[in-house]
Amino acid sequence: MADAMSCLFSSSREENFELRGGTTLMGCGYIIQQTNTTFTDRLLCAYGMLYGGDDDYVLQKGQPCSKCDYYMNEKYADPRILARDRLEKWNCDYSYTNLCTDLNKKPILQYKTSEYNCADPFFGLGDDSFVPEKMVKATEETPEEPVPIPCWYIVAPMSAIIICLIVTSGYHVPGVVEACKGFILSDEQLCQISDRLLESMKKGLSKSGHSTAAVKCFPTYVQDFPTGNEQGAFMALDLGGTNFRVLKVTLEPGNKFNMVKEKYEFPEEMKVGTGVKLFDHVAECVNDFCRKHNIKSDKGPILPMGFTFSFPISQVGLNKGILIKWTKGFNASDVEGKDVVALLREAFDRKQLNEVLAPVAILNDTTGTLMSCAWEQPDTRIGLIVGTGCNACYTEKMENIETAVDADSSKPSMVINTEWGNFGADGKIDDLLTEFDKEIDAASFHKHNQIFEKCISGRYMGEIMRRVLVKLIENKTIFGGKGSKKISTPFTFTSEMITNIERDSPGTYKNGKAALATMDIKDPSEQDLIDLRYVSECVSGRSAAFVSAGIATLINRMDINPVTVGVDGTVYRQHPRYKSIMEEKIKCLIKPELNFRLMLSEDGSGRGAAFVAAVLQEQSYWSPAYISVILVLGYLTVVSNMAACTSASIKSIDYDQLIEHIKNKTYLVDVREKQELCDTGTLPNSVNIPVGEVGAALQLPDDEYVTHYEANKPRLDQEIIFSCRSGKRSLMAAEIAAKLGFQK
Repeated sequence: MADAMSCLFSSSREENFELRGGTTLMGCGYIIQQTNTTFTDRLLCAYGMLYGGDDDYVLQKGQPCSKCDYYMNEKYADPRILARDRLEKWNCDYSYTNLCTDLNKKPILQYKTSEYNCADPFFGLGDDSFVPEKMVKATEETPEEPVPIPCWYIVAPMSAIIICLIVTSGYHVPGVVEACKGFILSDEQLCQISDRLLESMKKGLSKSGHSTAAVKCFPTYVQDFPTGNEQGAFMALDLGGTNFRVLKVTLEPGNKFNMVKEKYEFPEEMKVGTGVKLFDHVAECVNDFCRKHNIKSDKGPILPMGFTFSFPISQVGLNKGILIKWTKGFNASDVEGKDVVALLREAFDRKQLNEVLAPVAILNDTTGTLMSCAWEQPDTRIGLIVGTGCNACYTEKMENIETAVDADSSKPSMVINTEWGNFGADGKIDDLLTEFDKEIDAASFHKHNQIFEKCISGRYMGEIMRRVLVKLIENKTIFGGKGSKKISTPFTFTSEMITNIERDSPGTYKNGKAALATMDIKDPSEQDLIDLRYVSECVSGRSAAFVSAGIATLINRMDINPVTVGVDGTVYRQHPRYKSIMEEKIKCLIKPELNFRLMLSEDGSGRGAAFVAAVLQEQSYWSPAYISVILVLGYLTVVSNMAACTSASIKSIDYDQLIEHIKNKTYLVDVREKQELCDTGTLPNSVNIPVGEVGAALQLPDDEYVTHYEANKPRLDQEIIFSCRSGKRSLMAAEIAAKLGFQK
């Protein structure tokens, strides 16, 4: 049947109607009164639920709908969001007329006989650029009191079918709509974001553009994925943003695992204190975990550990990560530009933990999420975090990665940590920023950085909404112009409040009132609460739309079909509409032939670190027998085939020769750790670059090298001597330098 909607008006309950796509549904009476009917048309399901509230209906993809509240708030959100896309993109042919609401007056049911987009900014995720020129009233009178929830009314005057959307969620004050219009993005604007992000990614992947790229696209050196054959006990640390967690994961045959974990917090003052205190706190938390779970050096072999570090790092191997810059409110001193694995190891030394645990890999939380989901869903190739911060990783072909130093070129791909939170730092999305975004950036620790993240993440979403509300109060648009000291204080309104506001059932305002009470806003009117919900939906909807544009970029770039996107983070996990908005918008933005799935990761950023350690063991990059040897060296690296890599340009010298070179002022690099230098002293005229930093240090621009190491960077043809206690670390450093093109 060409017109799926007309089946609603069949007078026969016995007649079957077959929609294009092969789904059968019964006549109108059956739909309203009976249960367990399968629909491809979500409007029919919504209509049925409105008049059969306790009946169960099955939606297109098999999700059960038992209540209208579920339809409105959990899976498909506000049907206004779906209206334009659904009506225009169904496989069935529809003859319909649309409704538009005059936003400057109370809601009036209006329509005309040709297709157009409603002026209501929520149509099609808020494209309000289409406003009908002529409007005809479809009702004789305006209802005295609007119905508290948006509903679909389907009527059949004569042979025509008119689908009328009555916007009864409440009239929005024009000043509120005006303040929020910058958060409403069209599909065309999202496509522009996608194109600009791809351009920034390509620059980050290239040698020539990497140093100045806003989106760095760092190699992670993760080139293998879980097979399901991994076994054994592994430790994981997850440091970044909201939580710091310690986990022990035991993998068993048959894709089974056991996990124990503890959650720890960072005091705010520690986030902006010294790096030594921060990492000592991490070590103390790990020590506490080991005590609680009876993990001791005499209880078995040293446990390999994956370290999830959820900040921008530059990697030159699986276990070497240089912090580029702090984000998410952290600003601990003497950490930026340093190898955080080495700092962690030094803190472990102070707690004597290196006899129990061995950090073997550092990774970003997005990589951990990807690996965690890949263990369960093998086609997972994208990892996404939408929590305190926002970032994504994806799988890139090796031929497109020009910045990897020590990768296995025989393997087809590598996971790339995009660090897309910094997208826009070069001004590429300035035209899409609101005045509130610009205010937040100007007041932040890291001005003109992490622009994309500041528009999306949980750390900033509540603050964006607070600033909108403050402006509306100052303009006397809401709350009678009466604010409070608390709502005037930055970062008092949280993303959790936004989530709770949008969890309220349609027409109820329990969580909205609670959020305002927290802000010391008393006795809000119903209109205030309606507008509060509207502002919340605009801010969170913009966040989800931005993320959708980013994920669509990665899906189109990889061109893998199908592909699973592993997702974690408190915003995505807790917000009632986030997933549904993402599914709808990504579908609109990717190539028509591609298919995707969003998969919620269970403890991905933590558990995924253990999976990386497990994959390394499975791939024989290291084994427990090597760990003690590596720890003696004070350096954690991939040790297989090291001897085979020795270059003819590397030669050994004895002590007397070293003294002679010192006199001749040969460029001398001491690759020992800083603590060792404190204990034994330094070599004259030497530059201290701990072995874990050598690769990243020798790739720094000349001026940054001088800033970090207070010495000129050596030339490629300059003779360099690497020194350590026993000669083994210096050999490793020399090998790294040789691979980077240093000739002597």
